[in-house]
Amino acid sequence: MEVRTSVGRRRRGSVSEFDIAERTLVASVERLIEKNLITAQFGGVVHHVRKVGNLGAHATDERVTQEEAERAIRFTTQVLRNLFEIPAELARLQAEAPGE
Repeated sequence: MEVRTSVGRRRRGSVSEFDIAERTLVASVERLIEKNLITAQFGGVVHHVRKVGNLGAHATDERVTQEEAERAIRFTTQVLRNLFEIPAELARLQAEAPGE
């Protein structure tokens, strides 16, 4: 549940940076897709990760395996890299590139 809470807090901060103020994670993911900030293919997997997180955040008899949780964390890390780190790295490289 701690991972779900951390991801939720990060998501709220992340999407506000992209002018997305949806009330739910589902709606936020859909807006990210609409704005082409993540691909529809990534969106499908983000929804899967969201569902895995819901299992940990809400009372249920279903369990998440260690492998599923680790996979969800790795994918979430990649999505956040694609949204924040890679664009910043590209901008830095473009700024440093000699005039073309």
